[in-house]
Amino acid sequence: GWQIVIRQLESQGMPDRCRFELPVEPAEEFSALLTALTQGLRFKEDASERRWDPVERSTGFTLLPPQALREQLEALELTLIQTQDGLKGTMTWDRQEQSVADYFKALVGKDRVRRELRLRRDELVREGEVAVEALLPKLAQELEAALGS
Repeated sequence: GWQIVIRQLESQGMPDRCRFELPVEPAEEFSALLTALTQGLRFKEDASERRWDPVERSTGFTLLPPQALREQLEALELTLIQTQDGLKGTMTWDRQEQSVADYFKALVGKDRVRRELRLRRDELVREGEVAVEALLPKLAQELEAALGS
């Protein structure tokens, strides 16, 4: 999160310097996608792994696959940018090594499947609620494509 430091000109029984922490939540569109992945497909996100890239103006998330997919996937990395009508970005599926050849692919980053993602706000949120059921087929299709390539 962000921190703001307030300095008082006159001491009124308080320290000259106070610290407040302001938690920063992801945009509603990002939260909707994360909800669909965590509730619908059972991925797990560690909020401490969230990243901000000031150059690209993107937010990054790392999600761990559910137990049923751990033999095939190590992680899912999302790099998202908020757009006027929703979000865009990439889904990078880090596949699990199954053989010696896969291990060597991993050394040079060839075990990662990168897929472009663009979702409109109305695909993510409907009537103020996350559209989990509507998102699941699209996310499942992306997952199948990543595992099949």
